[in-house]
Amino acid sequence: MEFSDNENVLPLTLVQYTCLLKWSIGQFVNDLHSPAPAELHPDALDRLSLEACSGGAFFPGIEVGRIMKLANTWDFTVPFVPFRINADAIRPGQLTGGNALPWQADFLACAFEQQAFIGWWPAQRPDNVFPEATPTVMQFWDRGISGDLGPDGMIANWHKLGIVRRRVDAFGIETFVEVQRVLGELIA
Repeated sequence: MEFSDNENVLPLTLVQYTCLLKWSIGQFVNDLHSPAPAELHPDALDRLSLEACSGGAFFPGIEVGRIMKLANTWDFTVPFVPFRINADAIRPGQLTGGNALPWQADFLACAFEQQAFIGWWPAQRPDNVFPEATPTVMQFWDRGISGDLGPDGMIANWHKLGIVRRRVDAFGIETFVEVQRVLGELIA
């Protein structure tokens, strides 16, 4: 079952939709201020690495590509051990073989599409930021790089983009601002 009117948007799964529906009507446990339960160390490491993933079988992939939808990608021989790659069926590099190379090459194609209101990199890349120097003026995060530095501008200068950091002012108001940007020095 898909819950999307736009075929270009990765739809929610039935499980995701059900969770969001229950949350929207208040059917959830508010454990925001509770300590996290103790986890076995290997499980915690798996969870940590997977939580930031977009989770879709994209092509080109963000973390990995459509290979994750194939049953032979997974090792089901060990009972009760989820998310294990089948080392006998998958060669080194095969999981990420469909990703953009280098990753910066796909940067502009994955930007927020203003007309369609689609964002392809929901947490991995900001589209707009509030620079620390002017925190009330929103600007494009990739300003000065998209087209200004040529087709290889992102590949050569990605490390000069700003970092988005959480700030809390004297009144306790939380904001997120772009800091440590050095790219602005490259353009007049």
